[in-house]
Amino acid sequence: MSITTANIAHIENYLKSNGVIFDDLRIELVDHISSAVEFEMAKQNLGFHQTFSKYVIENKSEFLNPNEPNNKWNFMLALKTFFKFLINKNVIIVALLLFIVFQRNYFELIKEYSSSIQLYAVIALIVFSLGWIAFFNGIFKKRFFALENNFNVMIIFFGIFNLARVLTVPQSVLAVNLTLIYGIITVLFIWFIGNTTYKYYNKNKQLYTA
Repeated sequence: MSITTANIAHIENYLKSNGVIFDDLRIELVDHISSAVEFEMAKQNLGFHQTFSKYVIENKSEFLNPNEPNNKWNFMLALKTFFKFLINKNVIIVALLLFIVFQRNYFELIKEYSSSIQLYAVIALIVFSLGWIAFFNGIFKKRFFALENNFNVMIIFFGIFNLARVLTVPQSVLAVNLTLIYGIITVLFIWFIGNTTYKYYNKNKQLYTA
């Protein structure tokens, strides 16, 4: 027996009604539950609704655990998710190349305009993130855990960088490098959000148009 598009929609509606408000997290749960239910349907030779009801009774405490970030912000998971993206080989290579190129070729420029660069980085982060939230939440009625949570994580990062710059000598090598890192992390964050959204819609398309 195969699970149908209507069955998948039923699982998603169930999760929605039980407070799984973030679309990117919910799609992961839908994928996981669909696979498990389909396996049990074939194994037990039962219909979808009977199998799904049994699965919910046996596993509800796992996928609707109140300690999981299905309906609330979770900074630690957001930090872990963003960090996992940062340690990707391709991301590390891009970050290092950006740092080397700008550090070697634009050091004096960054030194002269470090305060402006920092300000522009913050503005870019805020405009991008709030615009992204407004666009998806307002037009598509979608909420992304990765975006809403990691936006707050980035604000914390920038606060730490601000503190570090206050404690360093203005226009020193350390201050310039911190400003450069600050800008690169902003670029990586925007890349991370774009990548997360792209993956979400790809998975969503596979699940709902099959």
